[in-house]
Amino acid sequence: MRILDDDLPIIGCGIGKHAKEYIKKGAQVTGIDASEEMIKITKNVCGDEGNFFVANFEEVKFDKKSFDLIVGFSFLEWYVPKNKIEFLLKEIMRVGTRGLFGIGEPRNEDRKSVV
Repeated sequence: MRILDDDLPIIGCGIGKHAKEYIKKGAQVTGIDASEEMIKITKNVCGDEGNFFVANFEEVKFDKKSFDLIVGFSFLEWYVPKNKIEFLLKEIMRVGTRGLFGIGEPRNEDRKSVV
């Protein structure tokens, strides 16, 4: 069953768990992560399927409403500096029609300032 006709960007693709599941369902996945190590793991998990690269989302320039859906799980708690989170969310809304996001528990050193 194909879930999307267009490219599905995943912000903070991490170890590729979600990317692999979307690929299995027919999505054309593009994963972005600021960590080179996470991109290496994701590429290993997903093989030749998908397009994954090291970048901060704010550095990648997409046209307005480029995507029907943007996905990100447990990336905001890793997004530093915190004063750029508002910019990130506004940029996501600018380039995507819809977003699906999950927010995990903050890292221990950030717990007081995020909560």
